[in-house]
Amino acid sequence: MFIIMSWRLLIVLRFDKILKPNRVNESRLLLFFIAVALGYLVSSCFLSLVQAARNLFYLL
Repeated sequence: MFIIMSWRLLIVLRFDKILKPNRVNESRLLLFFIAVALGYLVSSCFLSLVQAARNLFYLL
């Protein structure tokens, strides 16, 4: 879910305009890898926050 959201975000940001125009396949592959990395980071942060919220009940 977070990978798809980061992919859509990267497409909206028009990141492909920064790269060379004749390297379309390479730029899409780069965007895919960036989207996977960003989605992994966001999902691990989200899961960490959920786990911290669950552990908060044990403190009370």
